[in-house]
Amino acid sequence: EVFTGTTEIAKIGLLLPETGVYSDTSDDIHNAVQLAIDEINSLQNRYDFELLTSDTESDPSRARVAAWQLTDEGVAGIIGGSTYNIVYNALEKPKETSTPMITFAFDSSSLTILDDDGLVWRIVPSGTSEAAALAVYANIREVENIGIIHVDTAYGNVYADAFTDAI
Repeated sequence: EVFTGTTEIAKIGLLLPETGVYSDTSDDIHNAVQLAIDEINSLQNRYDFELLTSDTESDPSRARVAAWQLTDEGVAGIIGGSTYNIVYNALEKPKETSTPMITFAFDSSSLTILDDDGLVWRIVPSGTSEAAALAVYANIREVENIGIIHVDTAYGNVYADAFTDAI
């Protein structure tokens, strides 16, 4: 169906670590999101999606300010937040304005207990979901002897514990 009305501008916010410890990922993330927006815009003419970015500086307290800036710009949604602390601190204003957030890298199971009014979504499974799926696969393959080697980090420990519990 071809849309023949007036095209509406839809602003999409992107929280990026343009500076700080995670800044090496910023350009790739920005390019991926811009590519998706360009593709969506080429496939329809009802909305003209525009990308607005705001720098979190890889800092949770700065993420709060960055999210405020994007919501004040009138974004329809926010993409971003790569850690629990970034998402948690960025959430205040989006929650107040019912602006959804989609995190592209945050895989901690703690997202499921975040008081977010259902506004924060993720596009990667949690570590505990991955571990449960691996346990199912091990059971299907009837693997009897399993050794777990993992990094000694919050992610590694949660993943190992979830796998152990599921197996």
